[in-house]
Amino acid sequence: MSSIKEKALNINLDPSIYGSFAEIGAGQEVVRKFFIAGASSGTVAKSMSAYDMQFSDEIYGKEESGRYVCEARLLKMLDHEYTLINERLTEKAEHTKFFAFADTVATTPYGSTAPGHGWLGIRYQTEAHGPFNEIVLHIKMHDPSNQLQADAIGTVGVNLIYGATRELPAEELIEQLIDEVGQRRIEIDMIRFSGPAHKEVDNRIMSLKLVEEGFTSAVLFTPQGEVLQISDYLYKRPILVQRGSFNPVTKIHWDLQESGIAQFKKEFPEDADKLAVLMEITVHNLNSASGIDRLNFLDRMDAIAALNQPVLITNFFLFYQVRQFLQQFTKLPIRMVLGASLLQKLFNREHYQDLKGGVLEGFGRLVKGQTKLYIYPQTDSKTGDLVTSDTYRPKAELSLLYEYLMARGKFVDILGCATDQSSYNSQEILEMIESGNPDWEKLVPKEVASIIKQKKLFSFNG
Repeated sequence: MSSIKEKALNINLDPSIYGSFAEIGAGQEVVRKFFIAGASSGTVAKSMSAYDMQFSDEIYGKEESGRYVCEARLLKMLDHEYTLINERLTEKAEHTKFFAFADTVATTPYGSTAPGHGWLGIRYQTEAHGPFNEIVLHIKMHDPSNQLQADAIGTVGVNLIYGATRELPAEELIEQLIDEVGQRRIEIDMIRFSGPAHKEVDNRIMSLKLVEEGFTSAVLFTPQGEVLQISDYLYKRPILVQRGSFNPVTKIHWDLQESGIAQFKKEFPEDADKLAVLMEITVHNLNSASGIDRLNFLDRMDAIAALNQPVLITNFFLFYQVRQFLQQFTKLPIRMVLGASLLQKLFNREHYQDLKGGVLEGFGRLVKGQTKLYIYPQTDSKTGDLVTSDTYRPKAELSLLYEYLMARGKFVDILGCATDQSSYNSQEILEMIESGNPDWEKLVPKEVASIIKQKKLFSFNG
C-alpha cells in the first residue's frame, strides 16, 4: 500500500493529469498534501478557499437553504471550477486530463462534542477532451480536535483523487479511501459514482458495501435507486419505519405500512406532509452461508421501489439501535411499525444481555422521548387467536414492565387493518416464486407482482 505522500507525488509526477482545488472549511488540507509531496506544479493549476460567505456567494451563487456544508454547495463548486479550467487552459487540454476537486467541511465547533462532517467530490476526465466523471461522498469526522479532523480530510481527499485519476475499480477505490486514517477516525455514509467511466457501477451496491465493510452504520436509497445523505433527508421530520427482510415484500408488509401511515396522520394531522416513511433492512437479514447475495439484494430493492418507498439499509440487530440512530436527526415523533408476532422476540431477554441494565435499559432506549410502537394485529398460527398489544402477554417476569409501557401509551394497536390475513411469510412466498407455483401472485402487492414478472426477480422464470 502506497503512503499518502507517495500517492500525492505519484499524481504530481504524471504530466497527463492537471486540476484545480477549491476547499471551504478546515483549511486547504488536501492541496497542502500535494504541495508537501513535491513537484506540485505538475498537478495544481489553482488552489483557492472562499471562507467568507459573501465571497463564496459571488463565486458560486447563493444557497436557498442558507447552508454551506451541503451537497448542493459542493456540486456548484465542482461545476464552476471544472468549467473554468476547461475554458482557460485550452492549449493544455489537447494532451491533458483535467480534474476539479472540491470540499466543503465543518469541523467540530469549539466546546462541542458533535462530530465534524463534510462533502468531498471530484469531477475528472479519463482522456483528454473526454466527458467528465464524478465521485461525491459525505464523511463524518470522529477525531477529538480540529487539527486531527483537518488532517483526516486531507488524507481522504488525496485517496479520492488518487483512486479517481488512477481509474481504480469502484470497490477498490472505496476500500482505499480511508488508507492511513481508518474507520475510527472517518465515517463515509454516502458515496455516488456517475459518468461514462462508472456506467457499470450500481450505487446501491456501493452503498451496501459501505455498511457491509463497516464504513458506516446505515445508508438510504430513494425508490429510483438514488443514494441520499440520511441527515439531510430526515432533518427535523417525523419518521415512520418498518423493519423486515422484505424477501419479497408481501401484502401483509404493505398493509402494515399503509395502515401505519394512516394511523400517524390521525395522530399528527399537522405533521402528515412532513412524514418520512422508511422500510428498513438490516444487513444481517441479507447474509447467507456464502455472504451477502447481491443479486437478491437488488431484487428486494426493485420490489420495494415498485411501491415507491425509500429503503434504509443498516447494520443494527435490534429495534432500539434503529431508534437511537434515527433520533439523532429529529426531535419530532418516531413511530416503529411491527406485527404483533414480533412482540415475543422484542421481549426476549437474551437480546439485551450486552446492556448493563438488561431488558429495562433496552426498552428505555427503545421508547425514549416521542417514540411509540404501532402494533399490527396478527393471527397466532398455533391458536388461531388474534394477537394485539392488548391481548399479548409476555413471560411473567416481564409482565409488570409490559403493563407499565402499555400504561404510558408506548404500544398502540393499528386500527383498520386487513382482516383476511395470509399465513404465508416471505420465505414461503419466495419458494413459491422459485418453484413456479403461481399462487405467489395473490400474496404480494400487484405492483410487486408486476415488477417481479417484468424483471424476472427472485429467480422468477414464468
